[in-house]
Amino acid sequence: MRGLLLVDGNGLGWWCCTRRGQGGPPETAVLFGMTKMLIDAQRQLGDYDVVVVFDGGHSALRTELFPGYKQNRSATAGRTQTLTSIVHCQEALRSIRANFLSVPGVEADDLISIIAARSRESGRRTIIWSDDRDLHQCLGGLVVQFMHQKRVTVTKEQALAEWGGDTERFIAWKALAGDSSDGIPGLAGIGEKRAHELVALCDGKLGNLLSERVKRVLEDKSWSKVLHEADVSTYLMTQYALVRTVTDVVELGGKADAVAVAIDKAMAIDPNIVGEEAWIEFVRAYDGFQLIGSESDFEQLYRIRIRR
Repeated sequence: MRGLLLVDGNGLGWWCCTRRGQGGPPETAVLFGMTKMLIDAQRQLGDYDVVVVFDGGHSALRTELFPGYKQNRSATAGRTQTLTSIVHCQEALRSIRANFLSVPGVEADDLISIIAARSRESGRRTIIWSDDRDLHQCLGGLVVQFMHQKRVTVTKEQALAEWGGDTERFIAWKALAGDSSDGIPGLAGIGEKRAHELVALCDGKLGNLLSERVKRVLEDKSWSKVLHEADVSTYLMTQYALVRTVTDVVELGGKADAVAVAIDKAMAIDPNIVGEEAWIEFVRAYDGFQLIGSESDFEQLYRIRIRR
């Protein structure tokens, strides 16, 4: 079975935009920068298929649970330009019918997580290319994560060492501590350090925090009362759903069918066929083709075949 390289398109796109030199316009920085990096990666990996996964906007599932989800991200000029460049990249790939994955209202993390879960079950070698620590919860089996900025590949045990290699403990910790980058507040009075203590105390199971045993252990701590207010149980379950990545399409409710179809299409083995005329049009539209490399590299990476 061929290996699989799952690329966090938004994450890599942000990196390409922030690191681009003065030699090219921002609207093509993502397309050419990402393509060049992925071709180099594929040459090193050899027998790995590549699927680039993009966000389809904010998660409809999480926004319904918590309307403030990711509302803390201000629309600066740089941010708007980068997001426009990423959309531009998708449009370019769509114009030559290249395989990539994006579903409106579904985040890349969830799409990657669903595919990773299938890889763990089938025993397929899979590398998740992303610097996002949220994706640590997708690791296990033959699924590892390549963190580009640090240039390291980590296994589940290495990534989750401070939680004993336990995915559920990691998710429970995030639920308690919150995630400021996504605008998810933690439990009032419980910071990252206390969240670690609580995860150990409840053995990674948030429901145990409300037990009488835990209450007795915490009774001498000034912050124990936070855990025994009437609405904390519902709050913790909501937090858990916000920070946990989806592992099965059925969890996406009304988006399930669209996601299943999109994943099947992106994972298809047969390459698309692009006529020479369409290919020339593409090269002209995105000036700087020399940055990509050879035609055969591009064909191999994006699973297209140029018909002469």
